[in-house]
Amino acid sequence: MKPAATNDELRAFHRFVGEKLKNGGAGLSPEEALEEWREQHPEVEFEDDTQAIQAALDDMANGDVGRPYEEVMAEIRAKYGLPPQ
Repeated sequence: MKPAATNDELRAFHRFVGEKLKNGGAGLSPEEALEEWREQHPEVEFEDDTQAIQAALDDMANGDVGRPYEEVMAEIRAKYGLPPQ
């Protein structure tokens, strides 16, 4: 994400939180406020997801074949203490 876009996004989020505080949302936790913000602004995550997908496609076009599913799943299971499949 570009720094200018990040600054604009932070300012908009700041305004959002300020409005919430003025309008009875003082009981929201920071996590709840962020979750509500994300629900109302899905394009922000969409932009990030789109960039990540494009980066992966670029990597593939440059010969990166990724890692085998079994290897990745074994790593995730080990990291989170999940039983083997």
